[in-house]
Formats: sequence, C-alpha cells, structure tokens
Amino acid sequence: MIASYIVGPAGEERVGATLLEDGAAAMRGANAESAEASAYRVLHGNSLDSPRLTQGYTLRDLDTGAILKYGDTSRGSARYSKRYLEKNNAEMVFEASGSKREMHSWQHEKIIEYRAVNGDARPPLNKPDY
Repeated sequence: MIASYIVGPAGEERVGATLLEDGAAAMRGANAESAEASAYRVLHGNSLDSPRLTQGYTLRDLDTGAILKYGDTSRGSARYSKRYLEKNNAEMVFEASGSKREMHSWQHEKIIEYRAVNGDARPPLNKPDY
C-alpha cells in the first residue's frame, strides 16, 4: 500500500487516522475559498514531491550477486514480501537514501549505466528505465 500525505503551507506533513477527513476538509475549504484549508494539498506517497525519506535499493541474486533490479522505496524492507524475494532468489540491498525525487533520479541513472555495459539490456526485473 502506498500512503498519502497532507502537506501544509509550511511543508509540515500530516499523516494518520485524520488523513481522509483533513483531505476532504481541504477540498471543501478550497471550494469555499478558505485560505487555511486550501493551503493544504494531498500528496500520493509515490509523488516525486513526497516529503518521506526514500531509499534506493538493488535486488541481487543470492547466488551470484548479479543485479536483478534497481528501485526506490519509502517502505524499507516491507517493499517486497519474503515469498517474492524467495521466488526471485533475491535479496534487497539498500544503496542510497534521500528525497523521492533524488532516489527516482538515482534509480534511472543506475539503469542507464547498467544498460551501457550490458548491451542495452535492463536488469531482468526492471521493466522501464525508471
């Protein structure tokens, strides 16, 4: 599940049980032109503007260490189930951390570098270059 966040005018993040109420209030406020309510905007957790700390990772083959995928997540090791990792004979290795935007760029650059030395092929579990 990818979480959503409400980000206020000063960049403060509000998460939790009141998320839907706050989001609805912000929308009502925007329609009613309430300065305070309309200052809040709901961000999807996968938005490049997400304020959550994000980690860049690789999935690596357990036997060979070969890179299977480059990715980014704000969910830490909860990103993949044990079953998925076992099915792909993979381990998750955290390589970098930063903002969602920084880790999205990091992931893209790593895939491009991989393609440059592997005959234009992506890592096996990366579908697009992002």
